[in-house]
Amino acid sequence: MTGCKMENSYFAPGQFVLETEYPDWENIKHVMIRSFVETTDYEDRTQNTCDINNISLGFYEFTLKKIQENEIPIEKIDAIHSWYIDYKPHGYQKIHNHTNEDSLISTVMYFEESDGSLVTLLGHSNTEVQHIEINPTPGKLVILNGNVNHLTYPSAKPRSVLVINFKAKWKSDDTIN
Repeated sequence: MTGCKMENSYFAPGQFVLETEYPDWENIKHVMIRSFVETTDYEDRTQNTCDINNISLGFYEFTLKKIQENEIPIEKIDAIHSWYIDYKPHGYQKIHNHTNEDSLISTVMYFEESDGSLVTLLGHSNTEVQHIEINPTPGKLVILNGNVNHLTYPSAKPRSVLVINFKAKWKSDDTIN
């Protein structure tokens, strides 16, 4: 890691994407690698389901703090799913979102530099679509809500990511503007 801490936040009505760096990324990587409960092989990646009970309290607190620092009205998060994904060379994810769960918050953590960027698309009320390209670096953490469409470009080399989905408890009926 370069020592340069990158913090970015992007918003559209009802949507957010936060880009930060998780300082203890090496530790969470080692812990989650040892917590695989199921492995599924795909043509371009291996997806390992992780035991969510191994997610540290520190990661919960860090993620919630970043959400609240950006004045997103969430008071609590609970992990519901986690995957450690090993992409093979040229592996990618086609465009998708996670709207199958109400109040879902997703996190994506990177462990290597890669040319396979994460792309998010935020829909604004004036029909504008904001295209955000996030370049993977070790420790980079992206936090987004489940209705954000996203994809990953293929990378020439293998790469690994940790995805953790949280169920969020929103403060009253506040919304993201």
